Amino acid sequence: MGKLLPLLQSKWLAAALGGVLFLGLTAGLALRAAKSLAPAPVAHEQTEPSEPPPTGAPAASWGFTNPEIEELVRDLREEKTALAKRREQMLELEVRLRAERDELTALKKEIKQLQNEFDQTVTKTHAELAQNVAKVQEDMDKTIARVQDEEVANLKKLAKTYAAMEAASAAAIMREMGDAVVVKIMLFMKETETAPILETLARPNEQAAKRAALISERLRLSVSKKAAEKPKT
Repeated sequence: MGKLLPLLQSKWLAAALGGVLFLGLTAGLALRAAKSLAPAPVAHEQTEPSEPPPTGAPAASWGFTNPEIEELVRDLREEKTALAKRREQMLELEVRLRAERDELTALKKEIKQLQNEFDQTVTKTHAELAQNVAKVQEDMDKTIARVQDEEVANLKKLAKTYAAMEAASAAAIMREMGDAVVVKIMLFMKETETAPILETLARPNEQAAKRAALISERLRLSVSKKAAEKPKT
């Protein structure tokens, strides 16, 4: 052992060992490179079916399945479908509401136009009615004698005076009066007193007869109105 120790510590021995190791390593690398460059063996025409992996062997990652994940995916798809359907329903509702709003706006506009036309018609009708009432009132004033309270005493005196006169004399005076005044006086006279006077007023000609008939008609209407306005007891 004492003789080998100096030999192992010799520089020449170390260099020789290093060279051997270098050659061995180089040869190994060269052999490995030659194998990698060699052509691949020709495959057989009929390949043998691969044997199934032994029971209990771990499956490939791409063949891995998980029921919980599949259920989650299925729920997500159903939720997506429901959301799409809900969105479609909302769009339909929006379109319907927009159409109803437009229809309501048009209806309001039509109602406003009808209201304006109605107001104009009512205003026009009121104006025409007022004109008709005024005309009727004017015709009534021309036909019916209206006796004011302050006229009663004087008309009674005149009626008594003309009743005491001859019919011809009374008629001669009344020819110079207006029809309304004659009617007011005769309202306070009896029919037996007014009849001779009216007969005398109608004698001269056809125009006088028409006037007597008009006075008689106004007297009839005035008496009727007076009776209608008389308070009931």
